[in-house]
Amino acid sequence: MGFQKTVLIIALVILSISIIVLSIFISRKDDEKTWPPESSTCPPYYDISNNDTGTFCIDNNFDLHPPAPIVDIADVVGGGTCGKFYVQAKNGTKMNSKQKCEFVQKCKVNWEGWCEKPSYSY
Repeated sequence: MGFQKTVLIIALVILSISIIVLSIFISRKDDEKTWPPESSTCPPYYDISNNDTGTFCIDNNFDLHPPAPIVDIADVVGGGTCGKFYVQAKNGTKMNSKQKCEFVQKCKVNWEGWCEKPSYSY
């Protein structure tokens, strides 16, 4: 076995180990990604508004007669109807991912990324 062949084998082994280590780092980093990367406060075609009980989203295509306001302020976040729902209470409590997913499923709204984690393909 010549010197050049030995150097070539060592270089290929080092290259293989480097590729394996890099692929492990990349796959671990992929698990840390959050979805959605950017999220809007309201779903598409909903407008954001505020009142004395908190921040809410209202469907701008909903009936001209809005639903009755929610009385129980303690349970206001995530509460409401498909046409109007609260995303943040006056005390600062925000709608969490589970509540957003429940809203998407209940109202069949296309609010991308709240009920499934996409599979990344590069």
